[in-house]
Order: sequence, then C-alpha cells, then structure tokens
Amino acid sequence: MTYANPQALIETAALADLIDSDAVVVFDGTSHLPTTGRDAAAEFAIKHIPGALRFDIDDICDKQASLPHMLPSPEVFASQMSVLGVANGDRVVVYDVYGMQSAARIWWMFRIFGHDNVAVLNGGLPKWDAEGRTVTAEVSSRAATTYTASFRPQLVRNIDDVLQSVEHGHEQIVDARSAGRFTAAEPEPRSGMRSGHMPGAINLPFTDLLDGPCRVYRDADAIGARISEAGIDLDRPVTTSCGSGVTACALLLGMFLIGKEDVAVYDGSWTEWGGRADTLVATGCRDHGPEPDAGQPGSAAGSIATLVTYLEMLSPPNRPPAAAPAHIGTTLTRIEKPTVDFYRFLYNSVGAPWTWVERRLLDDATLSAAITAPGVEIHVLHTDGGPAGYGELDHGLRKGEVNLAYFGLMPDVIGKGLGRYFLDAMIDLAWSGGPERVWVHTCDLDHPRALDIYRRAGFTVYAQHEERLPDPRAAGLPLPSGRAVRPG
Repeated sequence: MTYANPQALIETAALADLIDSDAVVVFDGTSHLPTTGRDAAAEFAIKHIPGALRFDIDDICDKQASLPHMLPSPEVFASQMSVLGVANGDRVVVYDVYGMQSAARIWWMFRIFGHDNVAVLNGGLPKWDAEGRTVTAEVSSRAATTYTASFRPQLVRNIDDVLQSVEHGHEQIVDARSAGRFTAAEPEPRSGMRSGHMPGAINLPFTDLLDGPCRVYRDADAIGARISEAGIDLDRPVTTSCGSGVTACALLLGMFLIGKEDVAVYDGSWTEWGGRADTLVATGCRDHGPEPDAGQPGSAAGSIATLVTYLEMLSPPNRPPAAAPAHIGTTLTRIEKPTVDFYRFLYNSVGAPWTWVERRLLDDATLSAAITAPGVEIHVLHTDGGPAGYGELDHGLRKGEVNLAYFGLMPDVIGKGLGRYFLDAMIDLAWSGGPERVWVHTCDLDHPRALDIYRRAGFTVYAQHEERLPDPRAAGLPLPSGRAVRPG
C-alpha cells in the first residue's frame, strides 16, 4: 500500500534536484535531549546541507511559557518566518541529524499555522551523508519577506483538553516515549519529572514507525500494522504525546502518511503532566490492549523490547596511545582469517554474561560471511598466551565511519585492569585509518556499566530508543539479573 499523503516526505535525491531553487527553503531543525550535552547550533555551524537555515524550536516558541519549546502565537511565528525569508508560497523542507527526531515538530508547526507545502527529508542528514551528498559550513541567508500565518487549533491540545480525555476517554492518548519511560522502569531525562504515563494512554514508541540507522519511515503497510498492534483505532480521535511535544509529532507524521490527518499533539506532553503534583500517573504496562505472546513473556516472534543507546566519537581522543598494563603480559593481534569455530568460542565466551545472542542464532555459512566481510577486523587480546577478550571493527557499513561492533573481556579476566587499556586500544585501531566518525552501541541487556564506560572513553550519546532484539532465551540464555521483561 502506498502512502495516502506522500507529499509529507521528500527523498534525498528529490531534494538534491531542488536545492538550488529560490522557492525551496531547507531547515535544519535538530534538537537534542538535555542529557546528550550536545549543541545543535554549534553542530549546524560546522556541517549542514547547502543552503539550509537553522530552525531552533527553543527560539521560535512561546518564550513566556515555563515549559520548553511551546508553540508560539501565529503572530510570533509569522514574524520569525519573515525574518528568515520564508514566503507563503515557498516549499519548505525540514531535516535533523538523527534521521527523524525533531524535524516532524517543525513540519507540524508549519501545518498548524496554515503552511501545507512542507515536507520532512526522509532519513534526514544521516541518509544524505550516507549517500555521499555535499555538506557545508557556509552560512546562508534569504531576503526578508512578509509572511502571514493562520491557525488550526484542532491540531493541538493543552492540559485541560487532556485531563478531559483521561477522565472521559473520548480521545486516545498515544505516548511516543520508550517503553521503559512509559512503564516507569526508567527515569525521565529531565529532572523533577515523575515517571510513568497518563492513565489509559497507549504506548507506541515513535521509533517503531522508523527503519534502519537513518530512521526512514516504514512503508504504509508496516506503519498501519504497528499502529494496529498497539491497539490504536484510527477511526477514533487521537492525541499524541511524548516528553516535550517533539517526537509526538513523529508519530503524528506517520499517521498522516497513511491518511489520518486530524491527529493532535499535546504540546506540554510529559514535561507538563509529569512535572505537576495534581495529575494522575500510572506505571507498568497499559491496563488493556494486546497481550504479549504466552510462550515468551514480553516477547514477540522471539524478540524482546530493549533500550538501545548509540554513541559516537567525531575526532580521535586527546590522550597518548593506549599502553598495555605493566602488571600483566598482553598482546593484541588481528585475526586475518577467523574460523567459525574460533569466532563462536570468542563470541560465546565474552558475550554469555551480557546475553549476546544475535550471532549465536546464525548458521555457520551466514556467520562466516559476516566475519569475513570486507572491512571487518577481528582483534584478539591475549594474556599469558591465551585469549582474554576480543574486539570487532566494521569499516564497511558507511563510508568514512567505523563501528566498534563488539568488544569485551573473557569473564575470568574481568577486574584485572585490562578493560580500559583494551577499549582504548580498539579505539586507536578504529581511528588509525583516518575515518570521520567512530560509533558504538549498547543496550540494557549489556554490561550494566557499558554506557558509562563508553562515555568515559570519549564517546557521546547521539541517539537512544527502543528496538526489538532477539530474545536471549531463544538461545538458552537467561535474562540478566534484575532485568524485567519490557512490554512489547
């Protein structure tokens, strides 16, 4: 099934053909979560799509509001667009550096103020980059215009509207946050927030509508199926919510693509609801809707909902090269032609405590192809002549990037002072070929300190969202101690 509203997305090739048109305005609408420590404006100044302007949702907002990036008045929006040089007849294209996170918020803002000729770049800057398209640090500007804005109040909800929905159930509240935040298994990234969700709300993480590392939208059938599986009835009114009204718009855009055009956004979202003392908060799973498969509690088709964190390093670390510890003899060796049996020994031994499961489930032929693929390097750490750990680098996923795909120590050498050296050594190897970026990911099935360890090594978080990964129990591995099953 094709999209009912395909005009809401634009592909990278189509934008490349239009980018020199004076009637096309491109915005970088990146906004980072406060926990990332990243500066979207500084990143834009270094790298953006040629001709793009910066759209800062924390600047083009209601600055009198106590909540972050609340919708401005039509007059304020029109004034800001006039200064930026946007005309009412222009075609507007919005992207962000995640592929999809905050771009849909700006798409929604244009729509609510009556500007329908607006599209989101499908896959955003990651897809543009992956295709080798031109980026620049050059600053662009446009001549000022006289922009006018109308207002569609039916596309936004305030807290009084949502209180009525919670009490009477006349609108479905769909929460775009991760399952962990929805159930209160994980804390909110903003301080002072209670954890949980609005009573009766439905959880549909916005990333469930997206596909791949560039976060392109899934096809219409897949979007419709995921919405249906979540228990959402598109014949009834829907209001989307999230942490602060940003990724709620990504859900709204997904629904708009398949023909649901009347979805509203709760602008204050959980920052408002969870920050007040007079609102009801529910925790745990939603109290109605589809149940997990009986055979694998919390899992579907042998998978389990997992919070995955992606981290990156954009320049080599400012430190001396990694030095082996003096108290123990070590060597680090690249295995040029790894055998399947030896690799399984490494992977299973290192990964067993942290429920590494994906490659346990591969047959020999598939695994052999993966570990001998062009760009894959496998390095083994030895102590006293025996393997003490291994790391795997993949240079072949995207041009100019290296993924530290696997890294870990054998259980019997953990705690002997090898971990920091080994990680630093693998990072040095990753940078040795002069890439533009080194990245890694971890999840809540992994070592409980993995995220902190990677941060201390110099990585910074650039994305964090819910994904479905193979259930460790499918390979006979228990869940880590204390790891509750997340609802799907």
